[in-house]
Amino acid sequence: MSPKLTRLLAVGAGMAAATSAAAVVSAPAPAAGSTYRVAHGHSIQAAIDRARPGDTVLVDAGVYQENLTITKSRITLRGAGDGARGSVLEPAATPHPSICSEFGEVNGICVTGRFKKGTDILGKPITDTTVTGFLVRHFTRMGILVYNARNTAIEHDRASHTRHYGIVGFSLSRLRVVDNISDANGQGGIHVGDAENAQALISGNSVYANHGSGGIGIYIRSASRGVVRNNHVEGNCAGVLLANTDPTRMTGWTLANNTVHDNTGACSEVEGGGPPLSGLGIGLLGTDRAIVRNNRVTANQPTGTSPLFGGILVASSRAFGGLDPTRNIVRDNRIKGNAPDDLVYDGSGSHDRFVNNTCRTSIPGGSCR
Repeated sequence: MSPKLTRLLAVGAGMAAATSAAAVVSAPAPAAGSTYRVAHGHSIQAAIDRARPGDTVLVDAGVYQENLTITKSRITLRGAGDGARGSVLEPAATPHPSICSEFGEVNGICVTGRFKKGTDILGKPITDTTVTGFLVRHFTRMGILVYNARNTAIEHDRASHTRHYGIVGFSLSRLRVVDNISDANGQGGIHVGDAENAQALISGNSVYANHGSGGIGIYIRSASRGVVRNNHVEGNCAGVLLANTDPTRMTGWTLANNTVHDNTGACSEVEGGGPPLSGLGIGLLGTDRAIVRNNRVTANQPTGTSPLFGGILVASSRAFGGLDPTRNIVRDNRIKGNAPDDLVYDGSGSHDRFVNNTCRTSIPGGSCR
């Protein structure tokens, strides 16, 4: 893991501490599987701290000014919905102490296993966590952060107007990011990285208007194995980007049935290393065995300078520390109205195939149906 990413991840030493009481509906010493209900005006974190593996923290509608940290396995955190009348999470003037905070920046919700302070050394992962039904907005770090985790579900949430990424996960496996909204964040919408066996499902999400550093709708970096499907990605600087940024093979992704439209913003360089982005639809940089099929990729046109361009781009990532693309298949996509070209391949790597794509312009020529 890069020093930049290590710095981005939390390096605190203490566990989250609650500062006020929660309104709960349960016995004083509940058995696993109990439900703690948090009424508006009370502390969600206090209920999380009291819960045991197998329990559910059920949060009433209302605006809660606090950040949340989950470090116990098998906890379900369930809000009343991701709209303004649901369970809304906003920063407090004085945040809860959290293992996930650093440099004065605060995450909205952090789900994390154990790790050694200031290093990439991981301890026991957190498992079987669900976060659903929250609007998380205006936090200074990430909206929802998942780290060193197994079998995590982030579903039916909205992460909006955070300084960095809306929903992000590192060093994990069996991640589900399903039916969320991630919009107007300062770096990107959804980001998964540094996962050798992510087994991730990113499905049914609406990701739009992300900007700033990178401004990528859905960003998969140095992670293998997963599915990105049925997402609507619009109005970012880049739509969907898979990038291998280290010399280890990044393999086994399927991108299917996504709508990637009108990603025309102009953003500065990607934090941690990478070029400025503008007008890219779907990019595969240094990937292996990725399948890109049945996507609708339209009207992605740059408004700023970027070396990465096209409706669908397949290219080397050696300039970013990665590899050449190999054995990728781009087929049966509808790619129209992108500038400067609909389909772009830089000619590096080997055994990359382009089959039956409906488009008008390509580099090299002749790749469109």
